[in-house]
Amino acid sequence: MGRPAESFEYEVLADGQVRILHRGRLATMLRGLAATQFLDEVQRADPQLLMARVTGAYKHGNERVAQPPPQPEPVTVKVTTERPRGSPPATVPAPAPLPGRTRSASGRRRVLTAFPQRLPGRPTR
Repeated sequence: MGRPAESFEYEVLADGQVRILHRGRLATMLRGLAATQFLDEVQRADPQLLMARVTGAYKHGNERVAQPPPQPEPVTVKVTTERPRGSPPATVPAPAPLPGRTRSASGRRRVLTAFPQRLPGRPTR
């Protein structure tokens, strides 16, 4: 992550208070111990980063350094086209017809069931 823009300034007032401005507007006022610590720290560290931290305009939670996504483990598959000597060629069985359904010569479906077609109380066709 780079440095924030050079948009912070600070002024030391006569009574020891520190006024921090962001783009010309008052961002925060430091008084007492906080002002003294700020003035000590500003001599050693980057003033822009320090003022950004003090005002709360630093790292809102979405400035994390991106990491590459985890990669899946490579899968090794050994494919052989040879069959052992003396074994019959591989055949795929034909799919079995669905139970209870056939087609008549006219192409219409005819349902074959193990139950009688006549139900009690219903006339037959």
